[in-house]
Amino acid sequence: MRMKRLPASFVLVNLALTFFFGCLHQGGVIPSLAWLRDNVPAGTGAEGAIAVYYKTYPPPTFVSRYNAELNILDFRLGQEQLMKYVKKSKCESQSHREVYIVTPTPVLNELKNDYGSYYSVAKRIPWHLSTEDLPTKFDELNLDIVVIKEDIC
Repeated sequence: MRMKRLPASFVLVNLALTFFFGCLHQGGVIPSLAWLRDNVPAGTGAEGAIAVYYKTYPPPTFVSRYNAELNILDFRLGQEQLMKYVKKSKCESQSHREVYIVTPTPVLNELKNDYGSYYSVAKRIPWHLSTEDLPTKFDELNLDIVVIKEDIC
């Protein structure tokens, strides 16, 4: 009897872990790259647009090969340094290039308090879980792509 339960529980546990690590955990990173590839406006200037990934796994950079105007950056510093970098990238470029921040919804909610007026959500990708910044509500299981507004300058 015990030997029959072991294979069934083994299969169930592995199915659950496959769903968790294969789909949900950091599951929005690849779809966000595809969205950026397809939606970064053409002619954003010689400097190109920047997509700053903040508090996610490092994105694979293969997508930037398909869009020469998209620069992908994995940002590892704190919130203040992030916003200083974003402001500098947006305001000091000749063409006020497009700057995007890609971050989990719970992190975006933290940014909203101090910087909410400087961005707008361009795309919300569902089914993304960051275990470093756990959501407090079910509707926070997202990865947000925000575009920085000119107001930041």
